Amino acid sequence: DPFLPLGETTVIYGDGDSGKSLFALAICCAVLTKRSLPAGIRPLVTGPCLYYDYETSAQDQALRLTMLARGCGAIDAPALAYRRMSRPLADETAVIRRDVAEQKPVLLVVDSIAPACQGAIEQTAEPVLRFMNSLRDVAPGVTKLVISHVSKSDTEKKRARPYGSVFVRNMARACWEVRRSHEEETDTLTMGLFHDKANTGRRHRPIGLTFSWEGGERITCTASDLSESVDLAESLSLSSRVRNALRGGAKTLSDLAEELDAKRNTVNQALR
Repeated sequence: DPFLPLGETTVIYGDGDSGKSLFALAICCAVLTKRSLPAGIRPLVTGPCLYYDYETSAQDQALRLTMLARGCGAIDAPALAYRRMSRPLADETAVIRRDVAEQKPVLLVVDSIAPACQGAIEQTAEPVLRFMNSLRDVAPGVTKLVISHVSKSDTEKKRARPYGSVFVRNMARACWEVRRSHEEETDTLTMGLFHDKANTGRRHRPIGLTFSWEGGERITCTASDLSESVDLAESLSLSSRVRNALRGGAKTLSDLAEELDAKRNTVNQALR
């Protein structure tokens, strides 16, 4: 909560090096250790996690998970069921069924969808539909988190969409965009999480998190105010920007419009 609808598929997406995989591992750490993350992110269901990785290695993921566990105060690194993948997920259903039966996971992560489909997902819907249907079939009732990238052109926009067919977004029950601030220091990563789709319930307000590497021993996670980041604040809705502008006290409509570089009528509509 509030990221992963129970038993459904959620897609998180963003540019390369935005921290998507790190955030997914932090979610796994929370589910495995029964410890909450900052900004009100908490595991309502805990237990084993399965991680299907098309992008990096078991050693890298194990190291980052250990550092995240230390950062949240866990004494021992949690055991993550990990499998390095290379073939399309839809061609590995027998393996995944066996993993699900043996591990009995409450959370299954796929990192990431493009290599898991291994098709021209930007040109045709078939590889994406095959992937999504296979994932749903082999792990019924298991909460699923799928990581996706964005197109190069979308990185320049205020808000992006998952790379590939529209069915990447349409088949998911929830979607979150991940954006990284480029203002942070070398040993920190500040990200904004923007709720793009919610099939059940309302969309959640944007969430800011900062991951800090401390001496190569641990990674801590703290809540971050997105309005204090110049580049991430630009991705906030006008309503959120108005709310942040009013934190210091009352302002006139004209002052708000000038401060937010928006039209009076648009700001007035947001206020109403």
